Amino acid sequence: MRLCRGLLATARPLPSDVWQFGAGRPRVAVLEGVHGNEITGVEVVKALVEDFTHKGLGIREGQLTVAIGNPLAVAQNTRYIEEDLNRCFDGKSLETSELEKKRAAALSPYLEGLDVLLDLHATNKPSTPFARLPGPIEGRRQRFQVAEDLFLSSLPTSCQTVLWDPHELIAGGSMTDEFALRHAPDGWDGWDGSYGSYICLESGQASDRSSVDAIYLAVLQCLRKLQMLGSYMVFPKA
Repeated sequence: MRLCRGLLATARPLPSDVWQFGAGRPRVAVLEGVHGNEITGVEVVKALVEDFTHKGLGIREGQLTVAIGNPLAVAQNTRYIEEDLNRCFDGKSLETSELEKKRAAALSPYLEGLDVLLDLHATNKPSTPFARLPGPIEGRRQRFQVAEDLFLSSLPTSCQTVLWDPHELIAGGSMTDEFALRHAPDGWDGWDGSYGSYICLESGQASDRSSVDAIYLAVLQCLRKLQMLGSYMVFPKA
């Protein structure tokens, strides 16, 4: 996988519930809690923050951003407060008083110029894991292969089901993965399977937290494959 190279954006104060480790490329973001009742991803991000901050896990090369998408909704264990945050990444909501639109505007700079996005979700009803990948029909097999090699193959249950929405019928292009694709790094010039990967993982039913450890390890494996980890120490989760 060939990664785009370029300058980092000017340093800025981090919004609440956003953490960054390292600098440079590749740039990877792990996002969860976009829907506040989907707790599996929240536990994964908490574990990442704990291990990178206090337990010796380090970034050797590149920059890792981890974020809780909608912390107020997470605190209330509800999908959203005023509107679905994953319908607010349309690039048009920069000046607003609405809570989720303001949060989308705050998070958007950290979804720009990414090489890899792992957006961790869960379903309201029982479901086998599946992934959503953005982009046109052309090159979809190559995009799946990149996602499979980087992340999906490391999950405890093989994720062979992929949701494609090339015409952006579900949300009109306002989901996190669609936003990240639109704001891919300079030099992103084709769908030949050699560039970035923007993955929305639906890990199963939201109330089932049994996959937390396995998804956490799959995230670390993705970082290892990108040669980002300075140390690869795995600590058991409570």
